[in-house]
Amino acid sequence: KEFPEFALKCSMLTGAGMTVRQAFHKMASAYMSGKTSCKQIYEEVVISVREMENGVPERTVYQNFGKRCGIREAEKFGNIVARNIRQGAEGLTNILREEAAEAMNMQRESIRKKGETAGTKLLFPMLILLLLVMIMIMVPAFGNFSI
Repeated sequence: KEFPEFALKCSMLTGAGMTVRQAFHKMASAYMSGKTSCKQIYEEVVISVREMENGVPERTVYQNFGKRCGIREAEKFGNIVARNIRQGAEGLTNILREEAAEAMNMQRESIRKKGETAGTKLLFPMLILLLLVMIMIMVPAFGNFSI
């Protein structure tokens, strides 16, 4: 749920000229200062920044970040960033933008599916209410008939 926002922020910061390392530091400092609401993914960013400060190689940090988040999209993000550090960061900004757009689309689809299931779950209670209203109308109507 939080990943699309994170991916969008990361792609915007790298598009503005920052490296991924600098973007992680900026997001971690924003989270620590309270500018970002308490979210699990930013806690993982803070852990990743601490790992970088302790001398863990960047590639390993990003791969660990993806694994710690526990979702496929974050793991893919970590692997993409790690691969681009190894091969060179040319085109990384475009790849991150595509990842952010894909994450937003996936979030939109999941919200749409939840909305559809909510509508079907409400169908049975609405039927019960319809029957109750019909009974409330029919009982007095039949009570007024005289034979």
